[in-house]
Amino acid sequence: MKQFTINKGLITERIDGVTVFFDSDSSTMFTLNDTGSTIFDLLKRNMSKEQIIKSISTTYNVSEKKAIKDVQEFIDELQRWKILSLSSSIKKPK
Repeated sequence: MKQFTINKGLITERIDGVTVFFDSDSSTMFTLNDTGSTIFDLLKRNMSKEQIIKSISTTYNVSEKKAIKDVQEFIDELQRWKILSLSSSIKKPK
């Protein structure tokens, strides 16, 4: 199973449904709208992409097709900015 890892140099704050975070590695500040904030919170809780899609579809009353597209685009953007990386949770034998 694959999971996402959030950059450890990230400082986040959620204010009135909006997430603001600062990436200390790149000295860049980002602001997320309510939907982006929700996806980011679910990623921080180690939810799978499939679980996030289902949650977004239900919470925002959008089709699964739209939720898949929106979640994937958001994840791709976070990866492009090196805020999020994909890692395998398969443990190597000792």
